[in-house]
Amino acid sequence: MLSIVRNFFNMKPPVNVALLHDVDIPTKKATFGMGCFWSNDSLFGATLGVIRTRDHTEVIELDYDPKTVSFEDLLEMFWANHEYGLTTKLKRQVS
Repeated sequence: MLSIVRNFFNMKPPVNVALLHDVDIPTKKATFGMGCFWSNDSLFGATLGVIRTRDHTEVIELDYDPKTVSFEDLLEMFWANHEYGLTTKLKRQVS
């Protein structure tokens, strides 16, 4: 067991890690304020044409391929999933 742990901590990263995140297609950017980042990251991150999502507290910023998914499609997803107001007891956040 100790050898497995040692091997894990001695692992080397891929030779050129930067290439894993380089995208060679023109993208556009969209930012949506929707509340909790994690559910929004799951929603948009699984959408065909969304290349990258970035966390900004309760806001999500996307890089997307406009040839694959339109801004209107993303906006429709936004309105369908937006927390328009924490007005019911079910939706209120407790501090």
